[in-house]
Amino acid sequence: MRSGSISFKISLPLIGILVLFAASTLFAVIQANHQQNLNSQLNDKVQPTVDSMADAYRDLYQVMVAGTGIALAKTEQEIEHHKFEFEDNAYKAIPRMKAVQLLIDDGILPPQTQQELKALTDATQRWIELYEPMFFQPSTAAQYFSEHQVEFTQEFTTIRKQLKEISNRIDEDQMSLRQQVTDSIEFVKVVVEVAVVLAVIAGAFTIWVAKRFVIQPIKDIESAMADIAQGDGDLSQRLEVNSNDEIGSLAKSFNLFISKIHTTVEEVIVASNAVRSEMENIKSLTQNIAIFSANQQQESELVATAVHEMQVTSSTVSDNANEAAGASGNASHESTQASGILDHAVESIQTLSAISITPAR
Repeated sequence: MRSGSISFKISLPLIGILVLFAASTLFAVIQANHQQNLNSQLNDKVQPTVDSMADAYRDLYQVMVAGTGIALAKTEQEIEHHKFEFEDNAYKAIPRMKAVQLLIDDGILPPQTQQELKALTDATQRWIELYEPMFFQPSTAAQYFSEHQVEFTQEFTTIRKQLKEISNRIDEDQMSLRQQVTDSIEFVKVVVEVAVVLAVIAGAFTIWVAKRFVIQPIKDIESAMADIAQGDGDLSQRLEVNSNDEIGSLAKSFNLFISKIHTTVEEVIVASNAVRSEMENIKSLTQNIAIFSANQQQESELVATAVHEMQVTSSTVSDNANEAAGASGNASHESTQASGILDHAVESIQTLSAISITPAR
């Protein structure tokens, strides 16, 4: 594909549009995957951990309630109920707290959270172990609770502090992830909007290129051809070649074609003028021949008249000759008759003479 060709000029913005859409689509896919990852972290890791920490905190309160209840229990039924509540909640708290480890391993929470988590689980373990004697020996629970109430409070304060710090850190990361999701969505919207605007600009540029370098030159060629077809075209005019693309080549070829036609027409005009001049000469000769022929016809008519007169004269002479020949024949016949008569007369005379000379006996 030549750099100056029509296909290159049109393909370039189209390729730009395709690249733009491909890039925006790829970016949108990447951002969608990123959003999916963020949502996965939020929904599959962070939120379950938040719920697990909330359940652990509730378990601690249930342990506190069970400890206070067993210290105040009067009946065996109450003791069994509080023992069940203790066992059902106390030993679930630490595993629920350790759900934070998943966020630490995935890098969602910073590494220093590991120490805070260990401090929390250690404090919780001590606090639970501090409550256990009350449930192992319910009869001394009230006295034990009274003697260790300060320790219960101190350990719980430590647990609550560590739990609060970790929960706050998780909440911050949760808010950060949600903000990242929101920012990613907004960024994708901006990218898509910019891509659409650029695509519209590229499309408008493509239309302009098509009109400027394709449609308008073709219209010029069409107009020139129409002028020539209608007989009003000036064969000395040429199309302006403004590019080296296919349209420019077409314009050059058109100009070459018109130039050859122009040359041919000029040669035809010269030949026509020569033929016209020869035709004038032929016409003049023809006129002279016609005049000569007319004169010859007149002379021929005179000759014919003379010949006719000669024929009449010849006929007269012939008639006269025939009459003379007839007269001559008659004269010859009469001469023959006269000669016979004369001969007969001579014979008669001779006879008579003879008779006269002979003597009588």
